Amino acid sequence: MSARLASILFLAGTVLMTGCMTAGQMERLSSGMRRDEVLRILGEPDQMRKFRVEIFQYRLRPNAFTGEYQEHVVILKNGEVLAYGKLEDFGFLGNSGELLGFLSDGPEEV
Repeated sequence: MSARLASILFLAGTVLMTGCMTAGQMERLSSGMRRDEVLRILGEPDQMRKFRVEIFQYRLRPNAFTGEYQEHVVILKNGEVLAYGKLEDFGFLGNSGELLGFLSDGPEEV
C-alpha cells in the first residue's frame, strides 16, 4: 500500500471516529454542570422531556468501533445536571419516559 493511500485511510478513519458520539463523552459531564455545557459536549438530545426536571435522552455508541447503541440520559433541574448515565440505571418504565422518584406531574411539550 502506498504512503498516500495509507494517509488517506488514516484520515478517513479519524474523521469517522471523531464524528460519532460515544458513551465515553458522558465521562466529561459532572453534577452541577450547566445545560449549555451539556449541549456543547453531547449536542442536541435525541429526545427531550420536561417534567419537574428536564430529561435529555441520547443514543450513544459504547465506542467508535461498534454499531450497537446504548440509551443514556442526562437529568437537569433548574438548568443544572442532577444525574446522568445509562437509561437502564434510572428505573424508567418502558417507553413512557416517566422517571420514578422524580415525577408526579405529566410531561410538558418541549
